[in-house]
Amino acid sequence: MAQHLSKKIKTVTMAAIYLMATQAMNAGAQALPDPTRPPAALQKDERETENVPAAPELQSVLISPKRRVATINGQIVHVGDKVGEAQVVKITENEVVLRNGKESRTLKLLPQVQRRSGQDRNSSRTGSGPQ
Repeated sequence: MAQHLSKKIKTVTMAAIYLMATQAMNAGAQALPDPTRPPAALQKDERETENVPAAPELQSVLISPKRRVATINGQIVHVGDKVGEAQVVKITENEVVLRNGKESRTLKLLPQVQRRSGQDRNSSRTGSGPQ
């Protein structure tokens, strides 16, 4: 009987040690920060972004013989559709025109890219290549 009691005490003691060890490991793991999370200084306060509507951004344009479609802020629009309070009045290969009352606004697909005329491109090629 004493041997049976001694075996039970060992089993209970081992179970208690195991539970304490796993709890200690879990507590340590929870304290570690997420290494992929951006620093707090780069994160926007949710209250700031809730009330400020995003400025319309032209993301893509699809033109085919039968239709003209654009994606603005993730919303697929056709001529005549609304984006916020403004109405889509024109869709071209690289821009969309929105009208809100008397005010018009042009959204460009790639606003930082400017097209050069054919003469500008040809003149920049001559004389600048290896000889």
